[in-house]
Amino acid sequence: MPSPESENKRMPEKIVCRVCGQSSTQQSIGRVINGSYPLLKCPECSTILADQCRVESKKIYDELYDQEGLQAYEQHRVEFEKIVNGGKPHRPYQERLLAKVEKICSGRRMIEIGGGVGIFGKIAVSRGWDYTNYDVSEVALSYAEKLGLKTRLIENQRISLPANSADLIVLWEVIEHIWEVSGYLKIIREALVPNGVLLMSTPNYFRAAYQRSDSWGVGAAPPVHVNFFTQESLGAALRLNGFSKNDVFVRRIYLPASKSLEGALRPLKFLLRLEEPPTLFSISRRS
Repeated sequence: MPSPESENKRMPEKIVCRVCGQSSTQQSIGRVINGSYPLLKCPECSTILADQCRVESKKIYDELYDQEGLQAYEQHRVEFEKIVNGGKPHRPYQERLLAKVEKICSGRRMIEIGGGVGIFGKIAVSRGWDYTNYDVSEVALSYAEKLGLKTRLIENQRISLPANSADLIVLWEVIEHIWEVSGYLKIIREALVPNGVLLMSTPNYFRAAYQRSDSWGVGAAPPVHVNFFTQESLGAALRLNGFSKNDVFVRRIYLPASKSLEGALRPLKFLLRLEEPPTLFSISRRS
């Protein structure tokens, strides 16, 4: 018979989940992304986690913002040039959500984490917000400063925010990049005033592009994205990190992205719940 010592050696190790902060035995879900990155699942918050891929994010994002060819990041530079040349930022859904949270915010101090080149910052300032952009990329912040925005560099992936310094903290497509999510959320919670608001978006793990293939491309896969959320897991992560009144939702109404048949049908699939929308959104309050 195997000894108790050998049985104990076979038991999976419990670790603290970097997203929810709970101790658990994370489980493989049997997927390896881009041939290099195994995915695990936390049984406490149900978040899908990339394993063994922590990297120096500053180098990655400086390069992404500074090179051409990656569509998602090239779009930021295109929008920046448009604004510099007198155009207005075009983020109608984000602006609609901002108008919604303005009704419940007691003040007008906003911090955006991962604000990039400052597109949303220009919208916030135009609506009367005292805005500061925190980002890991000096390249991105140099763009934002040219737009007249206040900026702060996040060094060594460690963010420091004064207590009770913000009425609203915004993270558009950021939480999926952060390694120590639980630590970030605790800092964010302390930086918000009582009943302050956290507004976020993140890719939906159930989006078709993630489910149809294990080859996700450079911009959406580890080591750029390291956490993958569902409505259930994002709500659990927020609750376990001390946020209340967590409204996690998807956007169902989209305009056609192109004139092709697929471009026209995809918004209809979202509306009829035949396909999961690509993005999750959340509005939370500090407990």
